[in-house]
Amino acid sequence: PVIGVVGTRRASLYGLKQARRMGYGLSRCGGVVVSGGAKGVDTEALRGALTGGSPAVAVLGCGVDVAYPAENKSLFRDLEQHGCLISEYPPGTQPRGEYFPVRNRIISGMSLGVLVVEAPEKSGALITAERALDQGRDVFALPANVGQPTGNGNLQLLRDGAILVRDPWEVLQEYEAQFPGIVENRDYSGWEKGALQEKKPTEPQPISLVPQPSAGKKGIDKAESRNYIDAKKRMDGLRPDEQQLIALLESGPVHIDALSEQMQQPPGGVLALLTMLEVKGMIQRLPGRMFSLAEAENK
Repeated sequence: PVIGVVGTRRASLYGLKQARRMGYGLSRCGGVVVSGGAKGVDTEALRGALTGGSPAVAVLGCGVDVAYPAENKSLFRDLEQHGCLISEYPPGTQPRGEYFPVRNRIISGMSLGVLVVEAPEKSGALITAERALDQGRDVFALPANVGQPTGNGNLQLLRDGAILVRDPWEVLQEYEAQFPGIVENRDYSGWEKGALQEKKPTEPQPISLVPQPSAGKKGIDKAESRNYIDAKKRMDGLRPDEQQLIALLESGPVHIDALSEQMQQPPGGVLALLTMLEVKGMIQRLPGRMFSLAEAENK
């Protein structure tokens, strides 16, 4: 499960510590952190993730052979060995201001969800959050450090409906059923010790990029164990695209990315249709961005 971690370059001490803590904890609990490689929140999140042991990814607004900012050269070297450096720009491309907002769509596009650690009202992190919503991704936000202008963007996101989280597991538990055996609530209390000692990243264990069913667990997507409504009796009055969505869910829970692909619509548009059907009581939202028909009421 890939989680985008973003925030301001001019983070407060609170924001820097939270970025390191969240990056380390997400990595320890089985997540892959992707960020932008800039100063501030990006840097601390990636350092924490590497210390946690899982691979980490930086998406750059310049060529992958250009160290920007220069002080992150050692961080990028570690990412080459224990993760990945990605750029859509050719080698040798120097950083330009307009490249960074554009690359944000890649961070959100790679991710299941995007976590905003600390962001002011006008911030590239908020652009990433907007791209995430457009792509049907989850948006998480840490509580702002009230009184610090660097956290006003977080307050706005939370007012607009972002998912409030306080620790790494509150993010990854959304995807626990989707990645059984990979996502686990492990101890991440050593994040501060790792931050002080700057430990070299441990060799990451191979992971499967495709979720595998767990033989010993009862999945949330086993339709035979649930009594769903008879949607065919309630099709009257629905638009054709809503009827198509209902038909796709009749065989059991489906991930939003699969629905988007089958309907040949962007995830943001599909999410809007799903929300309307949820309001009408015809479908239900499950953890891990899964959706199913609503369960029938027991008589």
